[in-house]
This record gives sequence, structure tokens and C-alpha cells, in this order.
Amino acid sequence: LLAVPFTMFFILGAINALNLIDGLDGLATGVGIVVSIATSVMATLSGNPVDAFLALAMVGALTGFLFYNRPPASIFLGDAGSMLIGLVLGALAIRGSLKGPATIMLAAPTAIWAIPIFDVSMAILRRRLTGRSIYTADRGHLHHALLQHGFSNRKTVVIIGLLCTCTAVGATLSVYMDNESLAFAAIIAVCALLVTTRLFG
Repeated sequence: LLAVPFTMFFILGAINALNLIDGLDGLATGVGIVVSIATSVMATLSGNPVDAFLALAMVGALTGFLFYNRPPASIFLGDAGSMLIGLVLGALAIRGSLKGPATIMLAAPTAIWAIPIFDVSMAILRRRLTGRSIYTADRGHLHHALLQHGFSNRKTVVIIGLLCTCTAVGATLSVYMDNESLAFAAIIAVCALLVTTRLFG
């Protein structure tokens, strides 16, 4: 009964998460590369070679694009580019986990997308608590918070990329070892690190 609403929520979340995190040169592209690699590995482990190949194709496209999108960028994704990445990778993340148990199917894609979805969730909560529309732009996203803590543009991109890598590793291990607790542990650990260090959240 929850399959359709969860799938719709996840796809919409993935599309908007990549769009909203696209606030620094190379950030959305770098996150897209990490998510693409994890999706490809997860699809391979689940016996979906076509999905794995499509995710690898995205890795190649984004890596080539990153050469011109890294700070200081000469070309940009724009809304159409970031939303397309979110749509494709969100769909592949779900398809890549369909052959596993139901709990793994839920945990693995969520872990891969944990950081972008956490950022979007905090943005919605922040705007609701301050009485603003959830569509109102602000400077409270994760990358803004890291910049305010004194990190440079490049270091911020690297830090967020490493955080996404941690959750992506947890997701792929959960599929490989058939243990959803690894994915949830990675999500909790990374989000707890951000909150307890007061970097974000």
C-alpha cells in the first residue's frame, strides 16, 4: 500500500534535493557522481546490468562536465540539468534495489540520498518554523552553513562529497551483506555528526 506514495515521495525528493544542493560550483555535479557510482554498484549487486550501465554512463557524463563546472565554473547545470540528474538517479536507485528484500529496498536508496534529502528536510522545517513559504529561497542550506564556518568553496564541496560517500558505502554494503541496518547506521552516523558538531541541523 505504501509503494506508490513512497516512490513518488522519493522521486520528487531526489529531483528537488539535487536542485536545491546546486548552490556551489561543482557541488551538485560531485554529489551526482558519488550517487551514480553507488547506484551502479548497487544495481550490479542486485543483478540489474542495464541500470548499472546507465548509472555508469551518468558517471562519465558528469565527470566530463565537472572539468568545466569545478570552481571557478565556466558552465553550469541550471535547474534543468540538476533536476534531470535527480530524476534519472532517483529512478535508478529504486530500480537497482527492487530484487532485494523489502527492507533493503527501502534502506539502500534512502541511504544513498541521505545528505541531499536531509538538506531538503531541514530547509522545509526551517521555513515552516519561521513562517515562510517552503519555496522561499534562503542561505541556510548545508553548503551555506559550511561556508559560514569558514570552509572554502572547494573544501565545502569535498566535505559534502565525503559525507555522501559515507552514506553511499553504507547503502552498497547493506545490499551486499543483505543487512539494512548498515544503511540506517550510515544515515544516523553522518546526520548525528553534522548535528553534534553544530555544522548543520
